[in-house]
Amino acid sequence: HCFSHIYKVPHEEQIRAELKRQMMKKSMSFDLKCFDDTEFYDAYTRAFSALDKVAFDVLNTLVKLLAAILSVLTLGGYIFIIDPVIILVSLLGSAVSIFSNSLISKVSYSEKEKQVLPARKCAYAQDIFFSKKNAKDLRTERLSEVLMRMFDDSFRQRQDIIDDHEKKLAGLKTLFNTPLDMSDMFMWLYIAYGIIHGTFKAGDFMSMSNAVWSLSQQLRNVFNAIPQLQESALYTDDIIKFEDYIPTVSSGGKEVTKSFSHTIQFENVSFGYKENAPVLKKISFCVSSGQKLAIVGHNGAGKSTLIKLVLRLYDAEAGCVTLDGIPYGNYDLEQLRAQFSVVFQDYQCYALSVAENILMRKPETQQEEQVVIEALKKVHLYDKVSSFKNGIY
Repeated sequence: HCFSHIYKVPHEEQIRAELKRQMMKKSMSFDLKCFDDTEFYDAYTRAFSALDKVAFDVLNTLVKLLAAILSVLTLGGYIFIIDPVIILVSLLGSAVSIFSNSLISKVSYSEKEKQVLPARKCAYAQDIFFSKKNAKDLRTERLSEVLMRMFDDSFRQRQDIIDDHEKKLAGLKTLFNTPLDMSDMFMWLYIAYGIIHGTFKAGDFMSMSNAVWSLSQQLRNVFNAIPQLQESALYTDDIIKFEDYIPTVSSGGKEVTKSFSHTIQFENVSFGYKENAPVLKKISFCVSSGQKLAIVGHNGAGKSTLIKLVLRLYDAEAGCVTLDGIPYGNYDLEQLRAQFSVVFQDYQCYALSVAENILMRKPETQQEEQVVIEALKKVHLYDKVSSFKNGIY
């Protein structure tokens, strides 16, 4: 209790926060194409949700395992002195639970794996209804019907998975609990037989009964720890998969020259998403400092894709993109992207301060605060924002 309240509980939140912080940092290295892949994103969701529990599940299992081993040694020594046969029966009964719990753990993991996609759809539909930016569409269009249908269909799909899982669990537990109950019954009968025939004294009945029952339970705790750790390992594998992820859009070592004079060139660049037909085919152009370039085309012609290649959010499948004649891949990725200022067509307004939304980072100097103020003045919002209690913050 002292360990739990003074050390364990206060530090659990710190550990959870650090694990999530590491995962969030790691997610920044994922290639953008990963988020186009449903299978990848489902696994990512599983891994992120597992962070909350897996480390503590392992810790708690190990603590229980240590306690169970100590109990087994103590109780086992006591019972062995009186009658070693009972220990063999306990071992046989408990050994069954290793296989059963291992199988049940795999079935449970498989069920949770199947639930990820319908659960994400349910959460998405729910988020749309609670988001302010969607309120007008929901009230003026029939979008709510589509979302409610998505929610209902996904919920039913998830419910079917749960129902099927519970039926399997019921069958497995019935199958495996029967020999366990039989071993318990045999121990009780064995003790009763010993008392009737004078092998045990009647006064030993309570101590033996409690010892045998406790030994059986503690042995199962020891054997159950193995499948519990195996189940935790399944979730840990998801986490390790992402920790070990190596991005294909990798950073080079060359520094970008600090200058406002640069030239970007595309040479026979082609690109397509996953296995779809190419979006861009052998695109070539050059743009230098001081030029203004408009890219015009129908929806789906590849305009946004072209910008993503300029920002090196994706790498070209064929051809070469260069900055000042040097291939993009040679440059430090963070420095390269820092050369650009971009407003995406699907821009976001974040739940941060006005200043942080404008700069997309925290202002660190008075000069940067002044940049925010000047931007607000240009769009005639400064008077409005300055009337707020905390101004640009």
